[in-house]
Amino acid sequence: MQAVNKLLVLCMLAFLTAFSCNTPRQASNKGTVPNRPTRRNTDTYPGPTGGTTHFGALIGPPGPRQNAIGFKEQVARQLNIQYLRDNINLDSPKAHTLLETGFNVVLNINSSAPRKGKHTPFTTDTVAYKRRLAAILSSLPKKPALVVIENEANNQNYYSGSAQDYINLLRAAIGVVHSYNIPVTDAGTTGVAVKYLLYQHYMQNGMRQQAEALRQLQGIRAGRNVIESAAFADSVLTALRILPVDYVNMHWYQNTTNTQDLEAAVNYLKQRTGKEVISNEMGESDKPDPDVVAAMLRACKQMQLPYVIWYSGTSTTGARAQALHTSNGTLNINGQAFKKAL
Repeated sequence: MQAVNKLLVLCMLAFLTAFSCNTPRQASNKGTVPNRPTRRNTDTYPGPTGGTTHFGALIGPPGPRQNAIGFKEQVARQLNIQYLRDNINLDSPKAHTLLETGFNVVLNINSSAPRKGKHTPFTTDTVAYKRRLAAILSSLPKKPALVVIENEANNQNYYSGSAQDYINLLRAAIGVVHSYNIPVTDAGTTGVAVKYLLYQHYMQNGMRQQAEALRQLQGIRAGRNVIESAAFADSVLTALRILPVDYVNMHWYQNTTNTQDLEAAVNYLKQRTGKEVISNEMGESDKPDPDVVAAMLRACKQMQLPYVIWYSGTSTTGARAQALHTSNGTLNINGQAFKKAL
């Protein structure tokens, strides 16, 4: 807690003095970062995607539906995608998942359902956790394309546990998931935290012009929640350099066709972890803009991100993420742009 409070004070001072102070501690990349991300031996597990980006979607039906899976399949077929995101909660596994369909599934496995305001602690009984995780994996009708352990572990609206508790949980999960020959990644660092850590990286390396441009374009704010969330993410990213996850996972939203910050964030995470970067949650925010969708997809292709799962939920107002579909399951202008850009 003392370290977090120190982090808060230093960062607040940095903003108030027009970035004249030192930023919080960050692992240095100088002299320690390989030119290319390290890759795990792929003799046993499914390996990298060979430069191909597998695009998919996180599709949310509008409100409770009797046939939610059918709705998701309907939208996915119109988008012409083969990958969908789904989830299973270990404390209350659902009877049916998208693994019963013909689609490939990027599967979030959560200890319990992450809901805003729930503040669930991470389980510390890793023995029992591994047993429950193995039981779920052995019961699946087919293998997921990728397993994601929890959802946005650094999101304080969802969780109340420490970074070390999550790291211990992830470490326990990796061996179990790999024993089923399934690749695994972390919970996905929130876009807000990724952007803030990138800002810190610029400041610490004397790149003040880049830091200011990032702050203005991405609307970075040095609030307490942002700083504490970034401190959590910083600890996890340090651990990911050692943990044998197959990818590092980031979430990202933006409302501009300028993809320079997206590309910089991907390169930063590669350098921090030595792993390939994927996103099981990416999207366009503020208001529907097909040009933003197309620009982001082009950037993901150029960077050869192995997996990009686009958010297509039910949020339609304010600065919230924008869906690719309408309430009746047809494609809107963002959805049409997404399909065209694939």
